[in-house]
Amino acid sequence: MHKIILLLLISFSPLFLGAQGLFLGERQERLGNYKTYTLLESEENRFQVLRFNKQFDKAETEIYDGQLKLKGRYISSDRKRKYGGAMHIQDKNYLLYSYYKDNKSLQRYEDVSLYAKEILPDSFQLASDSIALIPPFDMKERLYRGNFVFSPDGSKLLLYDYEEEGDIEDIRGLTNSIRLRVLDTSLKLLWERKLDLSLHQSGKRVVAIQKLKISNQGIIAILCDRFREKRSYQLKKVTADPLVYFLGPNAGEFTHFSPKLGEFFYNEMDILFDEEGNIYWTGLYSQKKYYKQGGYFFIKINAARNQVLSKYKQSFSDSLKAQLLHRKLGRIKEKTELRNYKTISFRQLADGRLILLAEERPYGIHNFKSYNTFLLCFSEAGELLWEQTILKHNSFPKSKATFLRPYLWEKAGKLYLLFNRGLYGRESGAYLAQIDTQGELKEKQLLSYEFKDELLCPELSYPLEDGRLFLGLQSLYFRYYQFGFLEPQTFMEASESTSK
Repeated sequence: MHKIILLLLISFSPLFLGAQGLFLGERQERLGNYKTYTLLESEENRFQVLRFNKQFDKAETEIYDGQLKLKGRYISSDRKRKYGGAMHIQDKNYLLYSYYKDNKSLQRYEDVSLYAKEILPDSFQLASDSIALIPPFDMKERLYRGNFVFSPDGSKLLLYDYEEEGDIEDIRGLTNSIRLRVLDTSLKLLWERKLDLSLHQSGKRVVAIQKLKISNQGIIAILCDRFREKRSYQLKKVTADPLVYFLGPNAGEFTHFSPKLGEFFYNEMDILFDEEGNIYWTGLYSQKKYYKQGGYFFIKINAARNQVLSKYKQSFSDSLKAQLLHRKLGRIKEKTELRNYKTISFRQLADGRLILLAEERPYGIHNFKSYNTFLLCFSEAGELLWEQTILKHNSFPKSKATFLRPYLWEKAGKLYLLFNRGLYGRESGAYLAQIDTQGELKEKQLLSYEFKDELLCPELSYPLEDGRLFLGLQSLYFRYYQFGFLEPQTFMEASESTSK
């Protein structure tokens, strides 16, 4: 009985777990239809959280003190708009919203545009003036996508958008042209360009946009697939060639690279710039199909974009495949491949090493024994330093993805991975994994869900300047929510008896 009372106190009262390094604030009950959130601003004793409703047409601000006690709740949306997100830049907070007119007679959207409104620091209301990020235009297609990304040092903001054909199954970002806008930290436009990515100027859309990044020097990288004849990822033959386009503010700053690693089914690619402007390009490949993964590739290109500094292509080790496929090592063949793994994160650590994190995310409404992960650590030259796997065996529908996706971050030379292993019952709970520079892994349970309603949402975590991690927990049906702090090193060093 005492154990049950203690666990119930975790749900209803602030909880400080002492040397464990875990602190959970008061549980809050959802008001209205507000579900997801983002941590916009944090100070030592003040945390500003922005929450959105399910339709993303309303937003509210919550203010918490250093003990995560709710000090105020404010409606930040002055009227219904289609909000697309928020950002904190140069000590200012902005809400982003889109506007368009649906011309049903012509079956198109008109006056499509994107704006930013500052959230005022005192009232938490929206400013009366809007900043136009994408001026109004009329769409030719029925599907439209856009996003933004910051340079590594945060000095430049790349805003991109494109119209997508959108009628071919499993192909996202199918287009021939893309609009690019580069802004400074005051949201002032530095330069813009509309780029045609097709080689033959045909009406057929043959380019599938994958990722975009911008360097500290203002160079844009566009990672994409260019289809040959059949625009499909379902066939048993290679149908697309991966490419990275590079361009800068001047007309002559345009080039592109291809892997030139052989005829393979390249998939789950990512790119990043380092501080000096060097480019790292990685991804997975298969000898069989696009949804399978038999190994990885790694390419490093110099900042001048005129030389490939290193290039590797390597199949996964038998031990990695055996662990992820739950097979004995002797049953692993040279052609054995993984399937349905997605690249979740590709990042550079403080010492220059690079980490690729991939997670198993099968197709379908319900996934069985999935969400297992693996990590690959590379040197700056692309040599594989170590590999690691974490098995989760989660079997839940995609509607629970908020609770299933992991969060990866670095602190004091160590990597940490926050994740859930199960969501119901005695064996379920939140876990923290620590990986040192040699790839050695320690794993420890952070929370048990046997008697707890609120579950950790790992991907909605935010690193704080003091080294702690800001945590968010929500009940399965989002009725209750709770915030917390985690000091990972302290938690991992605590004795096992205090970690349950």
